[in-house]
Amino acid sequence: MQELWHSLQIARVNLLDAIIDWDRADAHVIDGARTPTAWLRHRLRTTHTNAVVLLQQARGLRDTPQVRDALLAGDLSFDQADQLLHVFTPARAAFVDRDVDVLIDHISAMPVTQCRIVARHWAARVDAEILANGDTPPPLVEPTVSELRVGEILDGDTVIEGVLNAADAVVVRTALAAAQRLGTPTPSGDDEALEDGSSGSKPPADPRTPAQQRADALVLIAQFFLDHHNRHDDGASIGRAHVNVVVNLDQLTTTHLTGNAESPYNVSGLDMATVLQTCCDASVTRILTAGPSLTLDIGRETRVVSPQLRKAVITRDRTCRFPGCDMPAWFTDVHHIWHWT
Repeated sequence: MQELWHSLQIARVNLLDAIIDWDRADAHVIDGARTPTAWLRHRLRTTHTNAVVLLQQARGLRDTPQVRDALLAGDLSFDQADQLLHVFTPARAAFVDRDVDVLIDHISAMPVTQCRIVARHWAARVDAEILANGDTPPPLVEPTVSELRVGEILDGDTVIEGVLNAADAVVVRTALAAAQRLGTPTPSGDDEALEDGSSGSKPPADPRTPAQQRADALVLIAQFFLDHHNRHDDGASIGRAHVNVVVNLDQLTTTHLTGNAESPYNVSGLDMATVLQTCCDASVTRILTAGPSLTLDIGRETRVVSPQLRKAVITRDRTCRFPGCDMPAWFTDVHHIWHWT
């Protein structure tokens, strides 16, 4: 296994050598690509993130041949090397030449997380030396511009990937953690006492993986924003789903109506279960057309759950009615026991 891993590492170094030669020649311009990253993404048929990483690693190894040699020799892994390359900025170039061999020797046997700590401590000490010489030190870590990419994959699902700088990451991860706690099953009060004799009951086991919990938390945060950034006087959300039912005049003369459900971000069509879930608490508008371009009539928007019904349900239930959940009513949707369709 280790030999195969090392072979892959050598192959990647060779690929990066080819990329840096190609980059120096500005060869992406020959194909009409706007940037090297765009060319790599298109020609290598990879994601934008992978293209960025490849180019950054190639340029990093070009400037620090010692790290390249350590990768080829198997003394470093790419994950370890990335921790060094991240702090090897042009402003610290003179100190990189002085210390790189010692750093490689020290981190070669360390876990990646420890390598990150060592690299940042080195950067901090170097910046202190620069400051002592009367120069302005560079930041400990070069500023990262937060990026988020959203794209559709198979079956209409969506993949989300990106990078957040340290400040943005604190906000997002704190919000995710809070939403995860809110979405975790709560004790029903009927369980046995805890083994240590303390009062209370054990919460039911959550069958979701941590990754699934984070995904659910992200959706919860997004829905909360839509529900509360602008609301009707009755507390019903403007951000609820808005469904346009588009019917062609010719279809009204047929016995059976058929069609396709799409979202503004989805071109593959939505499955029936998703359609039913979305429509359960939505605003519905009828649009009657004649052919592909002529709109004959746009009906009045109708809420599936009226403001009066929502108020009545909240007054009656106070909290979520799902077994074991006591989420406050203001954080919940109003759904039918039997779907309104």
